[in-house]
Amino acid sequence: MAISADFTKVFSVGAVFRAEDSNTHRHLSSYSRMLKHGTDFYTLDKYPLAVRPFYTMPDPNDPKSSNSCDMFMRGEEILSGAQRIHDPDLLTERAKLHGIDITKIKAYIDAFRFGAYPHAG
Repeated sequence: MAISADFTKVFSVGAVFRAEDSNTHRHLSSYSRMLKHGTDFYTLDKYPLAVRPFYTMPDPNDPKSSNSCDMFMRGEEILSGAQRIHDPDLLTERAKLHGIDITKIKAYIDAFRFGAYPHAG
């Protein structure tokens, strides 16, 4: 939200959490099996939208995909990122599709009604 407050450079450090369920430190890497192709580093891009959190931006060219990616090194996920939805109406629609009670995230959605830049995290 700091970028919406007209700060020109925004960098944040803080605790992270996984929006999706995961029970292992090798989350998702077990599904990729890319190391058999002789590479230690790879990127998985355009995850299916159905498995991403509600606030992930859909791919404008493919409604079943998302603007998100994960990077792996030697079988370990080292980085993940996604474009966030900055439009309050689309954010509301996606939250409802995920069965989220809109009244519980009203302040979050309302923050975007004042205008927000496209952003990622």
